[in-house]
Amino acid sequence: MRIHFMKSQFFVLSALVAVLCCMPASKVVAGDDIKTVAIGFAGPLVEGPAQSARDAALLAISEINARPLQIAGQKVILKLLDHDDKADVNIAVLTARYFVASKVVAVIGHWNTATSIAVSNIYSDAGIVQISPSSTGSQFTQQGLSNTFRMVGHDGIRSGHIGAYAITTLRAQRIMVIDDGTVFGSAMADQFGVYARENSGRIVGRATISNKTSDYAPALEMVRQTRPDLIFHAGRLYSGGLNHSESLLAGLRRLGFPKKIMLAEVTVDPGTMKEAALGGIDVFAVSPGIPLDKLPRWKAFQKSFSSQFQSRITPYTPASYDAVHVLAEALRQANSLEPKKIESALRGIRYAGVTGLISFDEKGNLINPSYTVYQIREGAWTPIELIRR
Repeated sequence: MRIHFMKSQFFVLSALVAVLCCMPASKVVAGDDIKTVAIGFAGPLVEGPAQSARDAALLAISEINARPLQIAGQKVILKLLDHDDKADVNIAVLTARYFVASKVVAVIGHWNTATSIAVSNIYSDAGIVQISPSSTGSQFTQQGLSNTFRMVGHDGIRSGHIGAYAITTLRAQRIMVIDDGTVFGSAMADQFGVYARENSGRIVGRATISNKTSDYAPALEMVRQTRPDLIFHAGRLYSGGLNHSESLLAGLRRLGFPKKIMLAEVTVDPGTMKEAALGGIDVFAVSPGIPLDKLPRWKAFQKSFSSQFQSRITPYTPASYDAVHVLAEALRQANSLEPKKIESALRGIRYAGVTGLISFDEKGNLINPSYTVYQIREGAWTPIELIRR
C-alpha cells in the first residue's frame, strides 16, 4: 500500500504539517483482525536515484504484505508514506514532523547526510527508527542516538579507500579537491585531505562549489593556476534533477588538464561521459557496495523490480529494498511495535539481504561494508576493483 504526499511550496507544507499535528492520526484498517502500520520514506524524489530507492521500498513492502507479519498475535500490513524533502534541511524537518504526526513506526531515509542529521533528533524524541539507505557522512551515526542506522558504509572508511586509490594506484602527486559545501562533501574532502597528507600526497588547492550551480569558473581558474594531475570532487554533482558534472568536465576538456578525476558518486549522465571521452579524461569513482551483477540474488531482484518499475537501478536501490526487509525482520524478532524493542532487535540482527549479510555496530553503522571502484569506459560505469574492509 502507498500514500504519496508531495507539495512544492514550503509554506503550504508548513500549514499542512500544522494541521496534521493538531489532528488525531488517521487509521487505515484492512480488516478487524489486521493492523496497518506506516513506514515513512524521504528523499529528493525528483532525482532518479531517490525515485528508484522509493520504488524498491514499495517492492519490499508488497512482498512482505503477501505474507503479512504477525506481531503480538495480530496480522500487520505495511504501507508507505513517501515525501519529497528536496534534499533541503528545512523541508526535511517538516517532513519529519509530518511522519511523526502520521505515527510511522520507522523512516527509510533521509537521503543525504545533512537532511538525515537535521531530523534524527525529531525521530529520536518520537521513538521512530531511522534507517538511511544512502547517508554516508560519518557524522550521522556519531550523535549518540540509539535510533539511527545506515545501509551503506560511512565516509570515514570510503575517503581512505579513495585516497589510497588516488595515491597508490593512480600515482597522483598533485591533487586538487573540490567540495560542494554540504555536510557530506565538506567532511569527505577533509577526511580525504588528512589521508593524502599522511600518505605522501600533496593537496595543491581546494575549492567549494555548490551543487546547486553549474558555474565552475572559480574552480577551473584554480585548476589552471595549480596544474594538478588529479581532481577529487567530494559531494554531489546534481541537485533538483539537474546534473552539473558536464559543466565541470567540459571546462577540464578546454583546459586540457588534468586527465584524471575521481568522483564521490557514480551518478554521471551521458553528456558528461561524452565530454570525458572527447577530452581524454579518465573518470573514476568509489561507490558503496559491490557491483550490482555480483549481488546475492541479483537476477531475481532485477527481474522483479524491472517488471514493476521504470526507474534505473543504482547501488542505493537494493540498499533501500533491504532496509525495509531488515525492518520487517526486526519487527518479527521484537514481536512488538514498541520503539526500544525494535531498536534492540535491529542492534542484534543478522539478515541475508540482496546486498549481502547485514548487521550493525553499536552506533548503527553497517558492519564490514564493501566498496567498488568504477571507471567510465566506452560510455558506461565499469567496475574495476572491489574493496572489502
